[in-house]
Amino acid sequence: MRKVMTVVVAVGMWLTTAGPAAAVPGTVTEFSAGITPSSSLGAIAAGADGNLWFAGGTGRIGRITPAGTITEFTAGITPSAIRGIALGPDGNMWFTEMNNGIGRITPAGVITEFSAGISAGALPYGIAAGPDGNLWFTELGGHRIGRITPAGAVTEFSSGISPGSLPLNIAAGPDGNLWYTDDTSGLVGRITPSGSVTEFPTPSSTMSVYIAAGPDGNLWLTQFDRVARITPAGAVTEFGAGSPGSQPKGIAAGPDGNLWFTGSGRVSRITSGVSLVQDRPVLSGLAQVGRTLTCTPGLWTPPLRGIGRQWLRDGAAIPGATGQTYVPTTADLGAAVTCRVTPAFVALLVPASADSDAVTIAAPEVGPPGSPGENGAPGPAGVAGPTGPSGPTGPSGTTGPAGPAGPSGPAAPRAAKATCTAKRSRRTTTVSCRVTGAPSRAARLTRSGKTIARGTITKAGRLTLHARGRLRPGAYRLAVGTTTIAIRLR
Repeated sequence: MRKVMTVVVAVGMWLTTAGPAAAVPGTVTEFSAGITPSSSLGAIAAGADGNLWFAGGTGRIGRITPAGTITEFTAGITPSAIRGIALGPDGNMWFTEMNNGIGRITPAGVITEFSAGISAGALPYGIAAGPDGNLWFTELGGHRIGRITPAGAVTEFSSGISPGSLPLNIAAGPDGNLWYTDDTSGLVGRITPSGSVTEFPTPSSTMSVYIAAGPDGNLWLTQFDRVARITPAGAVTEFGAGSPGSQPKGIAAGPDGNLWFTGSGRVSRITSGVSLVQDRPVLSGLAQVGRTLTCTPGLWTPPLRGIGRQWLRDGAAIPGATGQTYVPTTADLGAAVTCRVTPAFVALLVPASADSDAVTIAAPEVGPPGSPGENGAPGPAGVAGPTGPSGPTGPSGTTGPAGPAGPSGPAAPRAAKATCTAKRSRRTTTVSCRVTGAPSRAARLTRSGKTIARGTITKAGRLTLHARGRLRPGAYRLAVGTTTIAIRLR
């Protein structure tokens, strides 16, 4: 049975669909079968097993598959209000118990609780994985920030936290530190992996609720009636949250480079000013069986902190092909091969990615016939005839035929070459090139991975490119199909 229900998300928001079938964008499907009636659900987070895990109320953890199948787990949990949940570096889900405990649940549902080292009355609330390989959590009642290792060792930090503060939710920042909100004072806190705390006031002194890292290199947080951005240096800018009374709650970065947040009966988006993909990935090399193709990631904003690559054949992932280079096989003959780059923006709810232009894989080139092979060795001499009673000795046998010619040698690959000159004016630069051996007629002039100008090579090998501004003398690259030619402009 399906039933309308509301899930409050502590770290972000989750809108489900009814399974793998295609749905109209914006369609919301809600699930309740398998959830204990009248449960007060808390945070939700993606697990390493491909499912979603959520705080299922008092003494329960819930798991829901992408198809909507829900399973609740209670064995091993002390009855307590469960609030935060996060994926740990060990592949398990970690959650907070307001009866002064931290819990861990494996993908198989095995639960372990930890309480040693947590002060009485701490009321653990928010939790997040840190860059140091540990889990960090807030203590709503203890006015402290806690750290727990995957082995369960707890350390509490209070130095630098204002008396009476109520640390609420916590998130890993792009600067390698943890950032948390305060439910009463309007402060935003930063704690380093070594436990050093710095507090930053907000202009309105409004209580801060949820917090998330943005793809722009800053932290974004919801307040009682607005959304705020705080830089790693602590500079805070506050923005209106849309309609009056929206009361923003959960917030997370989206795959479009913006921030998305929940409110009273709505989901809203606030732009971050980030445009993720500046220039798509580029393939270089000969698109032939047995030749090496190289995938250059293109340009991204903010700069990449790490990337993943996946090579695709006719749009489907090629198993095991995740490196910078790929050598096409006979299985790729006639297929369209592309390279997909996914940057490691850890803040994104759904990873952004960009595909290169496709190249069609051809058979290896066959050159002209090689020179004939050497003649074979002479055949053996014939057997002498018998001596007659008085006749002469018989003649020697004839020489045997020459051996067959050897096979043709392989043709040397054709190398593309280009000679270019530049003519500069105040506002533009015209680049004229003579190109030979080009595998394609489409060409791009690039520098440092960025496309400057595009043009088409004529049948006579002439190429004219028009670039904005006065190009500086130096090294450039001419991308012709899957081949890259180094040139120098004077």
